[in-house]
Amino acid sequence: MVMRTKVLVFVGLFFVSMLGIASELVLKGGYDFNTYSYSLKAKISLKAKIFDYGQNIVSIEIDTKGQGKNIQNKQIDKDTFKVFAKGTLPKDAGIVLDDKTKSLGTFEVEREIENIFVNDKGNIVINLKYGKDVVGANTLSYVTGDVSRNVLMDLEYRVEQKKLMKTGAGTHGFFGIYKQGKIVDEEADKFVAAKSKSGVNYQYFKPANKDDGKKHPLIIWFHGNGEGGYKDYQNNVSQKLANRGAVAFAEDKTQKIFGGAYVVAPQADDTWYNNYSKGYIKSVKAMIDEFASENNVDKNRIYIFGASAGGYMSFRMMIEYPDYFAAFSTSAAALDKAAISGGVATTAQDLMKIRNKPLWMVHAQNDPTISYENTSKRVYDVLSKYGAILSSYPNVKIGETEYNGHWSWIYSLRNMPVNDKGERLFEWMARQNLKKKFKKSQIMIK
Repeated sequence: MVMRTKVLVFVGLFFVSMLGIASELVLKGGYDFNTYSYSLKAKISLKAKIFDYGQNIVSIEIDTKGQGKNIQNKQIDKDTFKVFAKGTLPKDAGIVLDDKTKSLGTFEVEREIENIFVNDKGNIVINLKYGKDVVGANTLSYVTGDVSRNVLMDLEYRVEQKKLMKTGAGTHGFFGIYKQGKIVDEEADKFVAAKSKSGVNYQYFKPANKDDGKKHPLIIWFHGNGEGGYKDYQNNVSQKLANRGAVAFAEDKTQKIFGGAYVVAPQADDTWYNNYSKGYIKSVKAMIDEFASENNVDKNRIYIFGASAGGYMSFRMMIEYPDYFAAFSTSAAALDKAAISGGVATTAQDLMKIRNKPLWMVHAQNDPTISYENTSKRVYDVLSKYGAILSSYPNVKIGETEYNGHWSWIYSLRNMPVNDKGERLFEWMARQNLKKKFKKSQIMIK
């Protein structure tokens, strides 16, 4: 059949929730029944990745059940579709915006398409522009006010087909009803959500070699203040999506360094500063005990990593249980904010309780949120003679990209800090063991 010269427009709508709620994409519009149209049923998914700055939606994949192989790539380009996206605050969070409470990150925009192609599976892939400053790519919104938190947005995507696609069979169009499942993020999907008997929400990852008959180390990640719960809104997911704090330890290269490690990322129901007033210290310790007893965890190799408020929590956990954890590392530990935010001051007497514990701190000197001098540098001045390490950076800059000076955890999670022996952070941590005497090192200033 010869396609008529009239303009044919196909419009598609789909809605997606980060919680995996099913939705639909319906294609409809100016279909000419005097021509043949390529008709099929398919599934739509949003593909996401977690970057230093958080999770982005990077592409859309239309699962055509292989039938898309009949579509000629040379007949499609980035002008074939338009993609519109809307991100709103979660309806179940009870967030009321006013002069004091603001939302940073909600949006309603057209997403820029980088390219479109048919992959080896016969699925249509729409690659989207993404990045730290790309509006509409993010999945989290940062709510400021009395309580400042990263909250998981409700996302609504709309796809419009602007041009017909020619198939190898000589047919035209793309027509059908599409079902949308959960967002796909290969790294985030490695983790499983759970709740301990002590009431702690957490995400966990199990190493691929967990059943090899050996005991494996356990890494605990304490998130920053922005990844806690928001009042009655408890998502148990922000701690793995706001940065690479959890997923970095599940990467293949990191797992190889540790010989296969369990990873647990607990979430405070508000802030780690309330570790004593709300009993987080005891409930988190109980959660770790529970997880370790149910898995092949080497209890001589339980490690702590923490950023900002999570760095403060790391210190308090180590101070409270100095003989339980093998070593810990903090990034921009918020020791100066604790006493005025519901926590307690970390005193020189506290530090002496952990003077023989392996400690590696990371901090940028231009940190606008947590004072470098009053926190990491102060601790180093007390504990350096016992072997504490401090990697100090003038700012947070990776390549040509400069981040907020508070985000020094980027260095940690990229395994960039190096000690005076040329040993990187993860390699150093992996060899710490309660059964072995801690070997001192020195400060390494970058």
